[in-house]
Formats: sequence, structure tokens, C-alpha cells
Amino acid sequence: MRSGFFLLALVVLGLAACAPAPARALRQEAGVLDDPDAGYASEFFARRGVSLGVRASGASLGGDFDGDTTLSGPDTIFLSDADEALGYELVLGFLGEGSSVELGYTRREHEGDFEGFPGDVEYSAFTLRGLSYWRANSAVQPLGFLGFLFPLVDIEDGSSDGVATGNGKLREGFGFEAGTGLAWWLTPRLVLDLRASAVYQEFTRAEGVADDSEEIDDGVWAPSYGLSLGLAWVVGGPR
Repeated sequence: MRSGFFLLALVVLGLAACAPAPARALRQEAGVLDDPDAGYASEFFARRGVSLGVRASGASLGGDFDGDTTLSGPDTIFLSDADEALGYELVLGFLGEGSSVELGYTRREHEGDFEGFPGDVEYSAFTLRGLSYWRANSAVQPLGFLGFLFPLVDIEDGSSDGVATGNGKLREGFGFEAGTGLAWWLTPRLVLDLRASAVYQEFTRAEGVADDSEEIDDGVWAPSYGLSLGLAWVVGGPR
């Protein structure tokens, strides 16, 4: 009787050893395999659509604007030594998923002089640029951009024909822009960003006090480096 009971006990223990682990153990084991992307946001953080923005900027104007270069023709145009200047940019954009396109109008007034004579420089430009956002699914997004622009320059009292003095004008400008920055989306519609940029531009036509527009033989080279802080609002569109 005892031997039969002992044999039955051995059989039960053997079956228990071969049985699958309890459900509780399976649940514990499954907990080790948590999804590492469980908190990942796959969608673009901001709204998509048309945006309106304004930027405050500060930039230099160098190259041939050195206070030593002149353009000679029916009259003489004096290229002032231009100081760094503050200005603004008005921006119309279209925001997609992780990228955007902007059309901007920039205006700055640089104080300048030519050999001690005042000659302030009024700079304006129309710019078309494309932007790419990294980490576009988060509120803080590094960005990079490339663009091209059409600049205009007026030099106050920067032209003379030996008798009269008037403004000198540089036209038919063309340039390229490149830069980087950081955008902070305060809400899915409102963004604040800081950008650093470099602009390489040239002017190929000049007009002085004689009102005679002439082509510039070698062009006027005018690189510009600056910083800007902007605020933009996405008017509408899907999330």
C-alpha cells in the first residue's frame, strides 16, 4: 500500500515538473518585453498650413561696402563703409510635415560713411527659402534652411556728378542664403525661433544722380551675416 502511494506521488511530481509555467510567470516574463517606442510621437507636432510671421534681425553688410570702393560712369557712386544694423522681415509661409517654404521681405538701414562723409545704406530684399525641421515630432526642433534672394540697395547722398549730389542705387541683385536655427513650438500653432544665416549676394546694375542706369563690369560683392528672432502663427490646416 505504501509502495503504491509512493509510486503515485512520483507520477504526480513528474507531471508537475513537465507542466507549463503558471500564467503569472508568463505575465512577469512578458513585462520584460515592454515596447521601447511606447512614448514615441510619430506625428508632426505642429499644425500644417499657411503661416504668417515677423522677424527681428541684426546683420552686417561687407565686401565692397568698405568705404573705399567707387563706381564710375556718367556719375560716381560711393560705396559706404556700412555698420551692422537692426531690421525686420515679414514672412508668408506654408508649413508641411517636417518642412516649410517661406517668402520674406527684409528691410534694414545701415549707418555708413565714405571717407568721413555720411552715406547711410538702405537695404531691402525679397527672399524665397525652404526649411527642414529635425525632431519634427517634438516641441523643440533644430532646423536648417537654404534660399535665394533679390536684394536692393539705396545709398543716401552716395552719388555725385561733380555738380549735384543724390542717392546712389544698386539694382539687379541676386544672392544665396544658408543657415541653421532652433524652433520652439509654444503651441501647435505658434512658434518662436532663433536663426543664424549667411548671405552671399552681388549687384550688377547701378544708377546715380544722373539717372542713367549702367551695368557694373565686375559686380558689387556684398556678403552679409546675421541673427534673427521670429514669431509665426499657423493660420489653419490639419494637425
